[in-house]
Parts: sequence; C-alpha cells; structure tokens
Amino acid sequence: MFTELVTPMKELLKRTSAAIALNPPPEVAKQLLICIRLICRVFYSLHSHDLPEPFEDTLAEWMAEFHNYLNYENDALKETDMEKESVVDMVKTAICENINLYIEKFEEEFESYLGTFVQDVWSLLMKVRV
Repeated sequence: MFTELVTPMKELLKRTSAAIALNPPPEVAKQLLICIRLICRVFYSLHSHDLPEPFEDTLAEWMAEFHNYLNYENDALKETDMEKESVVDMVKTAICENINLYIEKFEEEFESYLGTFVQDVWSLLMKVRV
C-alpha cells in the first residue's frame, strides 16, 4: 500500500517546492505553502504508527525538504497580526511535529539528521521575539 503512495507524494512535494523556488506572487506562494503543510500532515499520519519501508528508503529526500522549509523565509507572507500564525509558520510547525515524531518513534533512523534539525530549531527559537 505505501509503495504506491511514496513516489506520488514525494513528487508532489518536489514539484510544489520547485514552484515555490520560482518566487511566485504572494497569494500563489501562500497556496503552495498550504499544499506543503498538507503533505507534511499526511506524512505524519502515515508514520504515526510505524515507519513504512518505502519512506525509510527515501528518508534523505524528505529530510532535505523539511530542512529547507525550516529555513524558508518570505517577507511577503509575514502575518501583520501578531496573534495569527503565518502560513510559513504553519509549515514549520507541521515539520517540527514530524521531527518530534521521528525523535520519539524512529530514533535510530533519524539519528544522522538530528544535529541538522537541532540547529534548525535552535535558529528558529533564537528568532522569536518576546
């Protein structure tokens, strides 16, 4: 079952990322980031019980994309209302939830990525202004 999902999901992630890399107008970028967030949520759901082997085989590609989005910034998409979460922040939240899941459930498989994500999350925390 998972084998049929991995390739289309991964392709959707890569194509959506490629579209975002073209710096589209803010409204288009916002919709593309909503797609990225949904892909992250599906990823989480599929991994919440076990690590499907087809995903394990492509883990480096997924983690590279997650790393890129934890470092993604787009001033045009910043929320002016400090009480609201921007779409960029929603993507970062979904990725942090995926990372946390991997730390809790798949420590051995995630071990080689841990240092990168600790640094990414630390950088995010340092940007938070109180």
